Amino acid sequence: MKNYALTLLISLFIVQLQSQTVAIELNYPVAWPGNENPLTIVVEEVSCRHLYIKTDNGKITPGENDCGFRYFPSKVGASHFYIYNTSNNDTILIEERRIIVRQWPEQPAEFAHKKSGTISRGEFLAQSGVDARISGFDMSGSHKVYSYEIKVVRNSEIVLEPSNTGGPFESKIRERLVIIQSNDEILFEKIMAKMPGEDTPRRLNDIRIRIMK
Repeated sequence: MKNYALTLLISLFIVQLQSQTVAIELNYPVAWPGNENPLTIVVEEVSCRHLYIKTDNGKITPGENDCGFRYFPSKVGASHFYIYNTSNNDTILIEERRIIVRQWPEQPAEFAHKKSGTISRGEFLAQSGVDARISGFDMSGSHKVYSYEIKVVRNSEIVLEPSNTGGPFESKIRERLVIIQSNDEILFEKIMAKMPGEDTPRRLNDIRIRIMK
């Protein structure tokens, strides 16, 4: 069952062109923008060191071996690979290949690695701010948080309601948050984050944190 699952994660395209077989192997069935996508390109009867690869979406850099490459798409949508043979002091186009760069699934906003929950006052004040980590993939990183609103609720009344720009707490906001105390509830709302390869930020989930007694 494990081997079958791994097979599903590999997208293997083979095309016969002028008696040469071109194989492109991606670690995933699609590419993801703003992140490294390892791939292997092999052309029959052409040494890997003589392969030159271009793309119209992002960039491709050499990998750890001759046939390995790293693909970094810059935007969501179609992408084309142009595979050249550079042997014999010439540059000949062997193949043009189209792949899809997929939009990122919505990733949850978190505070202290929580979407909601209870933490101590000291733990709260030790946090850097709100984050939107890439999760559920064999990769790591974070989406860019642009802004969010904070509400400190005490005895059903809002005692503090600042807005923060960026993911980490601004210094002026951090200074104001020292007023929090046991049983306060802190709400992070209207969290806007931009996913790699997208032009406009998305609104993510709200976060509700309670300070322990």
